[in-house]
Amino acid sequence: VFAPLRSPIDDIQEELSALPGVRCRLERCPVSKRDFLPCVVRRMSPGGRRQDGNVHMDTVVPGSTFSINVYLSVPPGTEGGELVLWPVRKGSLDRFLNAHFFETIEVQNFYPQHTFYTHDLLASGRIEPIVYRPAAGDVVLIDPAYPHAVRDFEGPADLRRISLQTFVQVSRRGSGSGAGASEVQLEYAV
Repeated sequence: VFAPLRSPIDDIQEELSALPGVRCRLERCPVSKRDFLPCVVRRMSPGGRRQDGNVHMDTVVPGSTFSINVYLSVPPGTEGGELVLWPVRKGSLDRFLNAHFFETIEVQNFYPQHTFYTHDLLASGRIEPIVYRPAAGDVVLIDPAYPHAVRDFEGPADLRRISLQTFVQVSRRGSGSGAGASEVQLEYAV
């Protein structure tokens, strides 16, 4: 898509790898040793989802996976399209005590004709969401272990919101200090 130029994901990978103690690389398949896809292109049209978005979580345990979203095109002057993230408690005890809530969020998008209690709870305002309206050129990093959604937007049928998205797995390699110091390993793929 970007040939002969570099992808914005390449630039992000390079900047992350330049940080002290960080190594960022494209993830490889453990069986074939071939690179996974570095990212997906998300093309959003108006009216393509629920008005409040499809609330979901991409992983359960916080801090182990991150999502990077690069916004290439955002329709100007349209209503909606905001990224909404609910900062719920996700410690191990909270995940255990609220397992039904988190499990319901994980399956509710398979039943779009139904409204679940999780929607009502998140819409009640008891948990104040973080709401961000991206602009073209923005790079947004979120922890997808938390419930999140992208609101639908309104406008002519030919409007598009286009972004690149990848997941980054976080791990640590090595231990100690000096030459054998611990290194943060970031591997990205979709």
